[in-house]
Amino acid sequence: MTFYAQSVLCRCKMLLEYFGEAVEWDRCGVCDNCERPVVAVTREPAPSKPAAWADLARGERVSVPRYGRGIVDAAAGDRVTVSFPNGEPRGFLRPYVSRVSRRH
Repeated sequence: MTFYAQSVLCRCKMLLEYFGEAVEWDRCGVCDNCERPVVAVTREPAPSKPAAWADLARGERVSVPRYGRGIVDAAAGDRVTVSFPNGEPRGFLRPYVSRVSRRH
């Protein structure tokens, strides 16, 4: 089903062949994929993340919504592992982790 939904091939041909009918044509000219063929689109690569994404160091105090405060165990790329007071480490994406100011 996923292949059918994501395919750019003729949907009529895919269905007929799935049910064992041999067809000699490639395009029916009626289905959505035949009426609006997909054109290759090129995009510029996404800009790299700013250096601030890797700004947390092991041992730093942080806060994570819904989990509270903890200590950074590791930070690599956009992933941060935080240990909480109960000793349980959890992994998060960097945008969800906030540095706790030293005076708190």
